[in-house]
Amino acid sequence: AVVAYDASLPDDGAGTSADVVQPKDIERFDAATFTWDGGNNYSDNPDVSVERRAGGRWVAFADQSGEVPVALQYPSSDPSGVASYRAGGQVWKWTASFEAFVSRFELVDPQGEAYRATPAGEYRFVVRGRWRKGGADSAYTRISDPFAVRPWSGITVDDARVDSHGRVTFIAGPAHTIDEQQVRRTETRDFGTLKVTLGPVDFPDTAKDQKATGARFLNKVRGYSATSPADLEHYCLDCRFRDWLDATSDLTATVRLADGSVRTVHSTDGHFAVPGTGPADVVIRDPWGDDSGDPVHIAG
Repeated sequence: AVVAYDASLPDDGAGTSADVVQPKDIERFDAATFTWDGGNNYSDNPDVSVERRAGGRWVAFADQSGEVPVALQYPSSDPSGVASYRAGGQVWKWTASFEAFVSRFELVDPQGEAYRATPAGEYRFVVRGRWRKGGADSAYTRISDPFAVRPWSGITVDDARVDSHGRVTFIAGPAHTIDEQQVRRTETRDFGTLKVTLGPVDFPDTAKDQKATGARFLNKVRGYSATSPADLEHYCLDCRFRDWLDATSDLTATVRLADGSVRTVHSTDGHFAVPGTGPADVVIRDPWGDDSGDPVHIAG
């Protein structure tokens, strides 16, 4: 029966250039996505990996053990899909996602290299699948255009000034105050809406374009479970596929003063005060190379 059914399957259609969406360059705390025309989901179950360019060659970096989720957009709009499927020529659009981020935990790539943050560099998707052509299943391969992963440039330099003592002072950001609702958990009390401040540097919770992943369940809803308003755990259960670090207070500022000297100052609460004479130029970084972008000028 299975052999007879297989022989009756119609051919899959060939997509156009519009059906293939190449990944874009991203910074950390975002997702790169690759969409391609593959086979129907009876014949096809694509094997997708992400490779990283290292030493002039492509090496394995991530796979479908949780790092590269894959979604399928069904081609038919009719309720059953049977009639249009049997007519053949349908285009099956698959999408793979790859998130770049700083992790709460140490990770290890297939080369045995440990990392906490997705290494900056050049990456690509590699897809191997099967589709229906000429009345039989055949193999296909898709290799995406290369895309860049860069450190996050979203750290901010806030309340920058020279105080009455001549010190250059500033605060790292962005910090955010968020209204959070209780996660639906029976073992904890519901304290209503709680305001929670995340920072001093609050990393993004979600990819910039969640729809591009093809996963409709992703959303930005945060929540908590708590024993008291001051003792709570935060959750962002459907914000993303992986476990991103929520925020950091481990920060280092590089300050170039007016006399040409350069000071490197560390902070664990986001506040900086640097003795010296203003004006000054400031860049703040975290331990993984994420930074505040171009130097921020603080006038005297």
